[in-house]
Amino acid sequence: EAGVFITLQAAYVIVFKLYSVEAFYDKANPTGSPLAPVAGAKVSTGCRYARSVQSVGNTLFWLGQNKSGSPKIMYMENLQATKISTTPVDKILQGADFSVVYSWTAEINNHLFYGLTLKQSNITLVYDYTSKYWAQWTDPNGNYFPYVGTVSTADLSVLFQHESNGGLYKLSSTVYSDNSVLYPVDIYTPNWDGNTRKNKVLSTMDFVGDTEPGSTISIRVTDDDYQTWSNFRVVDLSKKRPYLSDCGTFRKRALHIRHMSNTPLRLQAIEMIIELGSL
Repeated sequence: EAGVFITLQAAYVIVFKLYSVEAFYDKANPTGSPLAPVAGAKVSTGCRYARSVQSVGNTLFWLGQNKSGSPKIMYMENLQATKISTTPVDKILQGADFSVVYSWTAEINNHLFYGLTLKQSNITLVYDYTSKYWAQWTDPNGNYFPYVGTVSTADLSVLFQHESNGGLYKLSSTVYSDNSVLYPVDIYTPNWDGNTRKNKVLSTMDFVGDTEPGSTISIRVTDDDYQTWSNFRVVDLSKKRPYLSDCGTFRKRALHIRHMSNTPLRLQAIEMIIELGSL
């Protein structure tokens, strides 16, 4: 089985192979290799691409694969490996082109992010290790996030390096545009029917989140499983009670929430006032 990548975790040498990962310790053998395998630490998921491996402290992330050919994203902590890619992420990986792969890690505001870019598939997947959520990061035009790596500076700032011009860009939680270009934040909810197929009349949606002067979100809905969408309606997040009224009738519905303001965004919940129909 071919080797792919070698790194360290604590006092152990971690060897990534195509279809497995093994941990070794220094046994101080007098002849041959001084290393010996750690009993019970072999992982039956290997590494698809060496440039997907990232190490942060005692945590390792990588793009995994097994002999069935199913790609997945893994992390290892204290020699314990866990699959972190969800079913939707696995579906994206299943049909992806892995000929050009970038990966990086970044930590800001006590959140640790692992990013994986599949350039030929035009997608960047980002895992928030702290919150356990996946997201897709893009450039302003909706293409993949065009950065190949990160570095932490002496003042603990995180710098990204651009893939084409080599420029360095600082990761900040207080800057919401890049070169005066606003980045859209898009949230798509799952379909929701309230556990009943009856019609539901939605009179009001209240948006619970931080009050921010100058901040707005745009809302549109789909009632036919993401096939068609309504027009966007704007909600002013600077108001004491941001809400929408007269939100129509549906059996099942999903929302698309878009934020494109030079402001922070934090939404906690959407409270809905619904009347249940008879059909």
